[in-house]
Amino acid sequence: MSRRDEILELVNDVPKLPAVVARIQNLLQDPGVEFVALAREIEMEPGMTGNVLQMANSAFFGRSREIHSIRQAVTVLGTHRILQMVVSQVAAPIVRDAEVGYGMSPAALWRHSICVALAAEKVAEASSLACEPDKAYTAGLLHDVGKIVLGTFVDLDDAPVHDLVRREELSFETAERRLFGIDHAEISALVLERWQLPAEIVAAVGNHHQPARADESMNLIDIVHVADMLCMNAGLGLGSDGLSYRLDIDAVRRVDLAPGVAELILSEVAAAIEEMEDMFGTQQEDRNDVVQNTAH
Repeated sequence: MSRRDEILELVNDVPKLPAVVARIQNLLQDPGVEFVALAREIEMEPGMTGNVLQMANSAFFGRSREIHSIRQAVTVLGTHRILQMVVSQVAAPIVRDAEVGYGMSPAALWRHSICVALAAEKVAEASSLACEPDKAYTAGLLHDVGKIVLGTFVDLDDAPVHDLVRREELSFETAERRLFGIDHAEISALVLERWQLPAEIVAAVGNHHQPARADESMNLIDIVHVADMLCMNAGLGLGSDGLSYRLDIDAVRRVDLAPGVAELILSEVAAAIEEMEDMFGTQQEDRNDVVQNTAH
């Protein structure tokens, strides 16, 4: 069996998203969905109810007044904002509790995922490209979930990947494909397909390192690519792959951020990270990782 086939088999081991996510997505496909029906789905999951309310009352998610119930949250924040919260809550333990390679702790991978989610939403809002910010957030949040699968191989074979990057001046994902027959972005897309997420989000995640590789140009791909590169260049969630990726200048031109906007986005993301990590319980975990790594 080839390494690619071994890796593809591991995709099936990634936990599925809870059924409540699919039910909520189905409800949101109906433009006439009633807020009461949407709230009822969330309220059936007690743990999720508390977490969503915590997010609804956070500064980042736009709290304008104290929110006491899911029905109030849906009414005040809107259906798509609620879907962001639900996806964040169910994805957090999948990423946060996984074994990850790439020289990253699970908490560090989750931090990078949050950073790119926040940045992608802000880039979508600032760009002239037509793109729904909630889709950009979701794609950014899940863009590196394939590292959970491929990380097992990269962690064991880290040196050959880096040697190939240096020797042939390849980008990291190109070296992955050369050695394993697949890269982490493609695996991420396969995971999202398994989770039955929208095709537009799947395509953006699968091509977020190489927008030109996509079958067709999509605004969401460009936005996630730019957001990811902004976060990596700012040092937000780097692993052993570090800055071994290539910026697609054409994607940057298409996104066309006004001067100074990228810096403003990064400052807003940096301000929101601590609050988001508190909500997802990753801050203390990462401190523990730092202590353990220092001790070694």
